[in-house]
Amino acid sequence: MGAVRILLPVPRTLARAHVGLGGPLLGAALLRCLTPGLFLIWQRPPERLLAWSEEAVAVYRTLHEGPRRRSGDGLTLALVLYANALYVAGRYEEALAASDESRAVVGARMSPTRSAYALRVRTLLLTETGRLDEALTVARQCVAAYRDTEPRGRERSLGSYADALRIQAWVLDRMGRVHESVNL
Repeated sequence: MGAVRILLPVPRTLARAHVGLGGPLLGAALLRCLTPGLFLIWQRPPERLLAWSEEAVAVYRTLHEGPRRRSGDGLTLALVLYANALYVAGRYEEALAASDESRAVVGARMSPTRSAYALRVRTLLLTETGRLDEALTVARQCVAAYRDTEPRGRERSLGSYADALRIQAWVLDRMGRVHESVNL
């Protein structure tokens, strides 16, 4: 991630110059910077996450609305990562709107791990906004999605089955169903 972050000005320049691969290259670089790493020791500042995620959403919107209408998957992931960055910044209502928008992107076919991650982020947002019954339903879908996936490569950092179970237990605890939470 460090090398990608350092080299971000190059794809930005290519994208501004409207060079053919500039937009897709910039979008991929931004998603790489936003995706959590396996061995991330430090937490990235929320301001930087928000800036990168807003830029990624803008890039993928441009690509998705262009004449070729591509990058539905990229736009969906960018919106999910934007929702996560807003969650980290404590802007839950805006994050929920971004999460809702990510579910409505036409032509998106995300991998099972990315879909499970989107459910994970949505569960956290619904819980923070007080929609606990809906959050529990989404948490159960998240657990099922992680149970059925086998993440590969960088996608391994997008959560796990154990993490999904922990989040479901957290939702149950917030609902006051402590006994079920402990059993889980």
